[in-house]
Amino acid sequence: MRTQLPLLAGLLLLCAGCQTHRSERWDRYRYSYVPSTTVAPVSATPPKLALGDAQVERALARYADRQSKLVELSAQRGQAISAMAPEVSVERLVPQLETLYRVGARDLADQVISSHPDVYRFDGGAPLTVEATFRRRVGRGYLELRARRLPGAEGTLAVAFPPGTYGVAATSPSEEPWLVPPLEPAPAPDLPPWLTADFPEREGGRWVRPEQERRYGQWPPAQDLALLRAPVLTLPAGRDEVVLEVPVACASFEVKAPEAGRRYQLRSLPLDSAPDKLLVQVCGQQVICEESTQLALWLSREDVTWARYVALDGHRGRLVTFGRGHPILRHHANQAASLLLEAGVDPRPLRFFAPELPGGGASESPAPAPESTPADEASTTL
Repeated sequence: MRTQLPLLAGLLLLCAGCQTHRSERWDRYRYSYVPSTTVAPVSATPPKLALGDAQVERALARYADRQSKLVELSAQRGQAISAMAPEVSVERLVPQLETLYRVGARDLADQVISSHPDVYRFDGGAPLTVEATFRRRVGRGYLELRARRLPGAEGTLAVAFPPGTYGVAATSPSEEPWLVPPLEPAPAPDLPPWLTADFPEREGGRWVRPEQERRYGQWPPAQDLALLRAPVLTLPAGRDEVVLEVPVACASFEVKAPEAGRRYQLRSLPLDSAPDKLLVQVCGQQVICEESTQLALWLSREDVTWARYVALDGHRGRLVTFGRGHPILRHHANQAASLLLEAGVDPRPLRFFAPELPGGGASESPAPAPESTPADEASTTL
């Protein structure tokens, strides 16, 4: 027995700094979240921006120079490439479009697409329909893109999803035909208050439980989802349907995650906006760091503050990514800032970081501690 005690003590020390298994739980809307059990010190102090002014200015100058070269390339060779594109088969053209997206030449890719009769953007009147549906597999969330050929469309077709594409959750029965049609509202029964406390009154006297929202076609709002890749989907001749899986990131902070099977409508972010620039940069990377990419998307689209992040227990690891379920922690902030800087977005005005003091330092006053929320009352899966 004495010989076993040192072994047990060694195992405890070995496991002290490791992450334990994160189990999946469900909230009252049947949306899952993964509570973090990371054994690490928790700090409610906002991080300092590790990028200096000179470093930021040099990076922004490099980005501007790179963009000017892409514009010059598009002006010089755009017409010649567009003239040659109709003579190239769809199978040969698709890899070239994907290469243009990877190097950030989205405008040149649009010229090529507009000049080819069988290649389209997802929003460009293609002779096929595209359905976007959120799916889950072994805890991993992704967007399923399903292209179907319309009657009369023949030959090999291709549809492109440029960088900056994101999905908005459908909310009405007309947008989601598989939802049960809404029922006629019934008059609220005359019941004592203690019995109706858990049944909030709805419009028209309707009273339902939260899990019955789907029956009435009024789901709680779900997150926008940004595509982290810019695929070009090919529909070969002789096939009527093709399916593609695309990794996504949450594009809406403080909004619940969608449940599997939720339909999405694809849209494009405002051209050259901060999140649009970020997705152009991310879609060109061979390897994506999920945690820093997710945080960078929140910062670029909503300028999430440190206080909002702490209010959802983000500093405790409660906010996780769609892909691997990894927690988005404080130390990912400067990685996110570097990613934004590479995309041509100045991270210095972001309110997530500790504000600069007149002497050049940074304020480290901790954010106010939020009230604890029961696990069955809030969902934070991202």
